[in-house]
Amino acid sequence: MAKAIRAIVGTETININKVYFVDSGMAKKISKVYAVVDGKTKLVFPPTPENIDEPIVYDGALAYDGTAMPLPLPTDRLMGASSEGYAIFAGGREKKTSTSYSSVQAVTAYDKNLTQSAPEELSDARYGGHGLRFKGEAVFAGGYSKTSATRRLLIESYDSSLTRKSLPNFSATKEHASGLSPAATEKHMAFPQYEDSEAAAEIYDESFTKLDNIVLGWPKRTKVSASSVSGHLIFGGGANSVASSLYSDCKTYDGNLTLINDTHNLSLARAVMGTAGTVGHAFFAGNANTGTSTEYGTCVDVFDGSLTLKSVAPLTHPYCQEADNDIAVLNGNMVRANVVKGSIDKYDASLTKETSEASGIPSYSACAAVGNFMLIAGGTISSSPSNAVHKIRISKR
Repeated sequence: MAKAIRAIVGTETININKVYFVDSGMAKKISKVYAVVDGKTKLVFPPTPENIDEPIVYDGALAYDGTAMPLPLPTDRLMGASSEGYAIFAGGREKKTSTSYSSVQAVTAYDKNLTQSAPEELSDARYGGHGLRFKGEAVFAGGYSKTSATRRLLIESYDSSLTRKSLPNFSATKEHASGLSPAATEKHMAFPQYEDSEAAAEIYDESFTKLDNIVLGWPKRTKVSASSVSGHLIFGGGANSVASSLYSDCKTYDGNLTLINDTHNLSLARAVMGTAGTVGHAFFAGNANTGTSTEYGTCVDVFDGSLTLKSVAPLTHPYCQEADNDIAVLNGNMVRANVVKGSIDKYDASLTKETSEASGIPSYSACAAVGNFMLIAGGTISSSPSNAVHKIRISKR
């Protein structure tokens, strides 16, 4: 909904407090500006106190900023994603006894002021799925059922009004229906899968219609990761079906889902990576097989808009996908918060790395960005789920 007139000045958005037009070579001040929203005229200028936003900072200082209002339930293995105007957390597990858990259907949203609300619940309780933003909506895909470790085929989204809609399910033939390390462009979202002993990807278009799967042509390869840049989907890495071998090769598809004949590879063979797509870069960070080499777990590979592999500083501490779901895009920056070592790494638009300190962030948590905040919700501390929501803030230097 239109609220005010804003412009980007330098590295932040600001509210405009004066508007002029030119008449016969002279600038004249405009006193009021209206916009049509949902068939009604809305005053957008001058801005009123209730619709003046805090400026969004794109390149500022990053710091741990304490906690927001907690989740209604202590929950781990939940999903996180951003819609237009909200950070949303969905599903997860709550602990029932010392040895048993039950899945959760609850959904919790935070707006740019970190005010909490409770949208409609998921259509089914599930945990361990994956979230991403696509066309301004928060999408939650896959996961596991409330009664067993059976993978779910469900995929649903929440829009800017927090309305839930069900999308066409993943294909029932998938062996891994959770969609590890998904990615989205302006036109498509992709969920890597392992189909009939071959790497593949579930694809949805900009109207959220499910398209034919992409068969990547890598036999007996699982744990492939996906990222995106400049309208391209990049699939890379992975392991063989028994995880005894790792791979570094990539396959790239353009905006028409046509395979590009290229020879782009990751600098190190690894799987599963934390991924993020910013305006100008596709990130592949760390990997889940960190036991043999710290280098593997801290390596960050970045492809720019021309699909050139860039060299960047490594993560401060290793990334392990299974327990570490804390990579997000915050105002154009790739941000990764370490769940054990208490560090926050930020890579800005120039790929410069900045590291800040954090504390008390659980493993098996989820993250999402809204306004100038990255929120990290739930997770496990001392073998018990947490309801804490940690704030990482970007602000003016």
